[in-house]
Amino acid sequence: MLEVLSRSDEPVGVAQLARLLSVPTSNAHRVLLTLYRADYAARDTTGTKYELGVAAQELVHAFLRRFPIQAPSQPMLRRLAAETGDTVVLTSRVGWYAVRIAGIEGSHEIHHAPRLGQSALLEATPGGLCILAFMDPALLGRYVRWRGDELTSDGIRQLNETLDSARERGYVLQAHRDGRADIAMPVRNTNRDVVSAIVIEAVDPEGGARAERHLVSRMRVTVKELEDLLSQRAELAIDPFAHVEPEDLVSVPGLDG
Repeated sequence: MLEVLSRSDEPVGVAQLARLLSVPTSNAHRVLLTLYRADYAARDTTGTKYELGVAAQELVHAFLRRFPIQAPSQPMLRRLAAETGDTVVLTSRVGWYAVRIAGIEGSHEIHHAPRLGQSALLEATPGGLCILAFMDPALLGRYVRWRGDELTSDGIRQLNETLDSARERGYVLQAHRDGRADIAMPVRNTNRDVVSAIVIEAVDPEGGARAERHLVSRMRVTVKELEDLLSQRAELAIDPFAHVEPEDLVSVPGLDG
């Protein structure tokens, strides 16, 4: 139930929760009431729907603090968001999933509010694609094998084309249907291994190629700042889940969005 609440973009009603989890409404209501009393769930302004409560949000922040790079990156991300007006996110890898570990909301009228702790398959987000594109080839092959039958031959071909394009550019450019785009750039440690990816979300297309070049230039400055910090403090690049096999870190079936 917490998984559903954490992945929903808006408060969820009892009946909807029961339907998503295939449980009786009375059971869903009873569990929700328990979570509500423990502050893991909170009622919205209508009083009829639920969202994550304070206790659940504290768990998310405790999880994010396990990434040493998370806190030191904040000033750099904040500066990049202020300079561009766009939402800036830092994505890291947990197993075969991309997780938003830091984010600063943009000032533009249209922007995406970063949902920290949100996870998705690496291939499903611009930050994850960026990590895939610049990770060790053997590790990439392992990811593709793990995806197995869920990736068709066409899917593998499209993924490889996307990754090749990112390597040629030096960054991921992922367009949306409304013309906006996300730009993701890798952050590497002193061994040139990808630690994270900086992502600028929902870039306005009106600026065209010149605006893209400007954003990429600003991102490179931020990436260099962060990589310089990692060269001085190698412990910030440590993967807190490196001791766990990626295949052993799985999400909840049916809730990956």
